[in-house]
Amino acid sequence: MIRLFVASAMFIGLAVFSHHSFAKDLMDGEFIAAKDKVDLLADEIVYDQNLNTVTALGGVEMVQAGRILRTDKISYDINLDKIEAIGNVVLTETTGEVIFADQVNLENNMKDGFVKSIRATLLDGSRFSAEEAQRVAGVKVVMRRASYTACQVCKNDPDKIPLWQIKAAKVVHDNVDKRIAYSDARFEILGVPVFYLPYFTHPDGSIKSKSGLLVPDLGFDSRQGLTYHQEYFWNLAPNKDATIGVVASAKEAPLLLGEYRQRFKGAEILLKGGTTYSQRVDDRAGEEVLLDEKARGHISVDGRWDINEKWRGGADLAVVSDDQYFRQYDLNDEDVLKNQIYVERFSDRNYALGRLIRFQDLRINEEREDQPNILPQVHTSFLGKPNALMGGRWSVSGSALGLQREGSEQDLARVSLEAGWQRRHISNQGLVTKLDLSTRGDFYETNDVTQSSSTLNDKDQSISRGFVRGHVQTSYPLKKLLEKAD
Repeated sequence: MIRLFVASAMFIGLAVFSHHSFAKDLMDGEFIAAKDKVDLLADEIVYDQNLNTVTALGGVEMVQAGRILRTDKISYDINLDKIEAIGNVVLTETTGEVIFADQVNLENNMKDGFVKSIRATLLDGSRFSAEEAQRVAGVKVVMRRASYTACQVCKNDPDKIPLWQIKAAKVVHDNVDKRIAYSDARFEILGVPVFYLPYFTHPDGSIKSKSGLLVPDLGFDSRQGLTYHQEYFWNLAPNKDATIGVVASAKEAPLLLGEYRQRFKGAEILLKGGTTYSQRVDDRAGEEVLLDEKARGHISVDGRWDINEKWRGGADLAVVSDDQYFRQYDLNDEDVLKNQIYVERFSDRNYALGRLIRFQDLRINEEREDQPNILPQVHTSFLGKPNALMGGRWSVSGSALGLQREGSEQDLARVSLEAGWQRRHISNQGLVTKLDLSTRGDFYETNDVTQSSSTLNDKDQSISRGFVRGHVQTSYPLKKLLEKAD
């Protein structure tokens, strides 16, 4: 984030170092304000009773609440309410940021001020500078001939031109609106201007979110050519926002995009969509055919709902107008879209899931297979406590699955039930034995069976199966045995 607003910290810093009324107590180098205590160190401190001014000279250092101001001279005119710091002004913030200036002037109850030749190194190593900065009415800071770069200072040549920087004739930081506005701004690489904007603005980073234009995205794609993506962020409320954008390209029709997000108590929803009016290429009889322009687009919904401590539901839904739309506009490269509605239950070691799933095939120039819809899928599992049954742990699980295809193609339904028991035993000699017993039963029913998949003539078939399984594993720590042998 561009942070050319730190100049206001200089004004604020000097403001907290000074007040309307003062008690003069210069003993032990302390300068005590009526409201806050400020430690003042200087080679010489002079109070002129006739002019009603206080002046600190030589190696001046003021410390308050962890902030440190160093300068050659500070003069405060109590009658005119003016403060002036001259020569090698350095303000060190509690965050570690360091601000430099040649001269600072404040007046009008510290609401107005002027800084000459300001430079700053921020906590992240980025730097900014301005020939002058002015504070207006306590709410705006206007910087002129300012520059910003995130490039680190070259150790061998501190004055070396940075790899990139932003320069602006005028930068205005509005503390009320929380925005930074740039006039006549240009982006430079190695000192050469490569991009120019007469005006742009963005939030100053002091608040989490604010409406405004987002940083544009400029790129090049072999399919679309030169592309420009611009979005506007709309902060509707602390728990909801929207984004509207447009993608313009040299080879494709413009694409309008939108996004809406909202959080509820225990729930959230995300809506996305896009629309355009454009042509597309279709493969017919082995030849590419350019189809006429028509409305195309997509919409998706992602939602989550924490019903209570044990139940959770959600939906992931997406619909697209045609199989080329996503790839044509470089939005998604998935071959198959998955749409599902689900509900889950969590209870100690037990879990249950139920969901409905539908697929949309987006593959191009390939032989498509009919993707079955899963209506429904149900799964449950129950797990006992350790040593709860004959020194072992029991488990029970069940599932049901329904696969449905469109038209008269084959459908399938399956129900399964499985139970098991496990135990781990360690003998006195260190022999580790694991015993695993389980039994399972499955029932299948198929409708509209095709002749190619069955040797029977009946299109509706049912079949069941069951089996019992036992598994024993024994191990011995040979490493310990070898150590004893040695």
